[in-house]
Amino acid sequence: MPIALRKAYENERQRFEIAQEIVADRLRQLLRAKALLDPAEIETRVSARVKDPKSVTRKVRVIERREGVKIRSLRSLLAYVDDLAGVRVVCDYLTDVPFIIGYLYSHPVFQVLPEKTEDYINKPKDGYRGVHLIVLVDTSFGKTKCEVQIQTALQHAW
Repeated sequence: MPIALRKAYENERQRFEIAQEIVADRLRQLLRAKALLDPAEIETRVSARVKDPKSVTRKVRVIERREGVKIRSLRSLLAYVDDLAGVRVVCDYLTDVPFIIGYLYSHPVFQVLPEKTEDYINKPKDGYRGVHLIVLVDTSFGKTKCEVQIQTALQHAW
């Protein structure tokens, strides 16, 4: 990743931190309100992160090779990389997954991008089962993408 792009990404890091905090907080509230998890486990079952610059660099290289594009600006980075902010939800039962997805679709804070949804439950990938969604969330920096991964505790342990 060019130095200028790396600096631009690092300058925007707070944007992704806010996005993942909003998404993680709302999902923790849902799990608490619906008693889907023991309250003592909620913090460990909803985790969030912002992709570090080294991981972004690796991802950019893969996308550039696969797509035949050059990612040199923050705008192109945001267009091609959906998981700069990410949240993982680990639930107990497979039946919890559609409930959480429904919540994301219905909550006014989120705009789910259905074309970006990857359902590895119905179509497992190399044995992996889970659902990955991209949501847009309003932050003080504007709408920001955040990947939400939903999987069961069994899948997470695998």
